[in-house]
Formats: sequence, structure tokens, C-alpha cells
Amino acid sequence: MNQDTERLRAFLTEFCQDKESCSIGFSMGGYGTLLFANALRLRRTLLLSPQYSIMPDKAPYETTYRDEATTLDPALDHLEPLRDEQRLQGIIAYDPRLAPQDRLHAQHIRALHPDLQPVALPFGGHTALKHFEGTGTTYQIMQAFIENDLTAGALRGVHGLIGRDTPRYQTRLKAYLEQRRERSRTAP
Repeated sequence: MNQDTERLRAFLTEFCQDKESCSIGFSMGGYGTLLFANALRLRRTLLLSPQYSIMPDKAPYETTYRDEATTLDPALDHLEPLRDEQRLQGIIAYDPRLAPQDRLHAQHIRALHPDLQPVALPFGGHTALKHFEGTGTTYQIMQAFIENDLTAGALRGVHGLIGRDTPRYQTRLKAYLEQRRERSRTAP
């Protein structure tokens, strides 16, 4: 979001003029996907813990990028629905437990793109598939999406069957349950 943003948008608009595209975006890559969705003629996307904005006035719940936000032009921070009566299809996955701000980002994004299917993947982290690192599963998920063979239900199923057996998931779940027990002991 600087002096090159509009030049990039113009280039992408010309480059994608006779094409339609699909995308996969992780975190800020998901934001970039949405920022240039019209220029890319985007029709399908797989968004994994994407940001809606990092600007404090638009996303006060996002504290990770506060320093970076001060260096960016807030006038360029504008996500919009697709033009030409198109509606963006796809999946938006997030972790509602360990990254609750990601749920809020997903809600804002779905207000613009209501056909995106939300998929809550608890204890996956940021990004929501982080617990799959080293398993090859993330690659398989992305390949299934590219081949238009990934549904929200299938993603939930993989998370349940494979993700819950990963050490990272188990460690995060255990920590969460311990915190919950501690809160219930100290609650009046």
C-alpha cells in the first residue's frame, strides 16, 4: 500500500484482461489476494487466516502490524466486492481459539464476499494450517483446491483426522485446556 499499488493494479488488470483466476493466500497474502481481486479477475480463493485490514481504525483487534500500519497509505486499504455481478467463491479458514482476531478478520471479509465458506480450525494457529507443517498435508490441500476438489467439509475432515494427531495441535490443545481449568478454579 504505497506509490506502486495502483501501478500494480493497472498491470494486473491488463495482464488478466481475458483470464479468470483462482488464488491461495496465507495471512497477509490473503489480504493481497483480496486487495487485487478485481484486477486479477479472481473467481475462487482459499484464504488461510487472512487479514481484512491492519489499520487500527478498521481493525482495532489486529495489534500485530501496528508499526507497519503507520508507514502505509490508509487510502489504499480498500477491499471491495467483485465487479460484473460476480461473487467470490471459496473457503476462508481460521483458528478461533489461538488466533481470535482471525475470526474477526474472516467476519469482515465475509461481509464483502458472503459466498466464502468459513471453516473454523481450532488449535491450528496462525495460519490455520500451521500445525500441518512437515506433514505434506498443506500441499495436498492446496493441490485439491487448485483442482477444484476441496470443500469446506473436506478441510474440516482433514483437520480432524490428521491435524489432531500432530504434536503442535496436541500441545496447543493441552495448554488451552489447562488455562480453562485454571480459570474455572479461580472464578468466583
